[in-house]
Amino acid sequence: EMLTGFSDGLQEMLLAESVYADPYGYVLSTWELFEMWCSGDEAALIAYLNDEGESDETTEDPETPELTDEEQQYIDEYNNAMGTDRNDDMHDVAVGYLESGKVVFYAVGLAHLLNDVNGLVDALRAAGYTVEPVTYG
Repeated sequence: EMLTGFSDGLQEMLLAESVYADPYGYVLSTWELFEMWCSGDEAALIAYLNDEGESDETTEDPETPELTDEEQQYIDEYNNAMGTDRNDDMHDVAVGYLESGKVVFYAVGLAHLLNDVNGLVDALRAAGYTVEPVTYG
């Protein structure tokens, strides 16, 4: 429902991004995230996730064109729906599980955990819960 509710322009942009995506780059970035997670370096993960996709104003990449206002609007639409709104809902569900007294396994994507706007880790810590990383290896 969320994905089909995106504006036509955003859906076109996402389709084009999928068609022209670099699969090798995707694999490398996924592997890089995995290694950071294995190391337990929460600060490195946060920095990586929060810089992902944002332009560095001090360095201009000649291969990355500047976004138009319309493209930026689409990106904001996407980030709000995929991150901010979903994180709020995920936080409410997590608190419900924690308050239920039941033993549960609640899994969400990494970007939802450490997002700098309203990530679940910071939101749960702010609500008084103890959140500890679990790493592999």
